[in-house]
Amino acid sequence: MDPREIIKKYGITLHDESHISVTRSRVKTKRDEQLIVSNKPAILEILLAEKRETERKAWERQDKIDAIEGLTELKSAIRELKDYYDRYNEAVENGYGILPVRPDIDLDALRAAHPRAAAYLRAESYSLSENDEKASAGAKALERIINGEPHETVIAEMENEWKNAAMSHLWD
Repeated sequence: MDPREIIKKYGITLHDESHISVTRSRVKTKRDEQLIVSNKPAILEILLAEKRETERKAWERQDKIDAIEGLTELKSAIRELKDYYDRYNEAVENGYGILPVRPDIDLDALRAAHPRAAAYLRAESYSLSENDEKASAGAKALERIINGEPHETVIAEMENEWKNAAMSHLWD
């Protein structure tokens, strides 16, 4: 049995850089134990390579996200406005006499200046929906935007997919 088959059969995972974890309920005999122990170096090598590949892909994905022009600026502006509205609501609810000053932020202008970043945030908001179909449409659109597809087309298709899904349940 090759190491990949052993990993699958016994539910072996990487514990840390030099240890593996085995699903004990799958190890029935001493022979199973000996098979795992004798193949431990190869198993570790495979699991470490898979871990490094997963990390590499995550770094590449994050680099693509970081390369979206204006995303950080737009997120910062949204966060600043949200903080303002939170402080404003708190002041009104608690009867404070002094209301916070609204930050001078024009979100529409920022969205117009950075349309790909705005599309990314729109797809991200869809992907976080509690509705599975809407979240799925958003997740697919998010990956497409990250991978450089034209954001106008992606958003239009995402919204159309969600509209069709919602309409299909109109009479449920």
